Amino acid sequence: MQEKTLAEKGFTLIELLAVVLIIGILTAIAFPKYQKAATRSKYAELKNLTNSIYYAQKRYFLANGTYANTFDKLDIQIKDGSTTNQVRYGTIGQYCSISISSTYQFCINEKIHLSYIVYFSGLRRCKAYENNQIAHSICQEETGKTNTNDYPYPDKI
Repeated sequence: MQEKTLAEKGFTLIELLAVVLIIGILTAIAFPKYQKAATRSKYAELKNLTNSIYYAQKRYFLANGTYANTFDKLDIQIKDGSTTNQVRYGTIGQYCSISISSTYQFCINEKIHLSYIVYFSGLRRCKAYENNQIAHSICQEETGKTNTNDYPYPDKI
């Protein structure tokens, strides 16, 4: 029996193309799912932060009969700290612009094109900005609509 040469032991071009094609198909399927999962986790952080401010506002209201208009009056510490009614909050390269007003507080993350707004009435809303399909689908999963315009939203901070 004759032993195969090194060239005969290798893969053919067709076999290599088939492997590349399979990897490409798997990537095309997996990457959008990964993007949506990553965006959803950043949105969850955005919601948690906004809800924390909402509950701090409720505690402040119980103690003072009015809502706070600056962060330094609240009993929570924003990670980056601020004494104004807007703050840039960030973790691992992500940031969130947070704003409080006399009727609502909201947090917008411009990198994922999403914001979450909580009104003092308890009403909570998701808003997708620009034409970002992932952002719109996350809001639609949460509310059944892509954007609900029955309450005013800030467009940008």
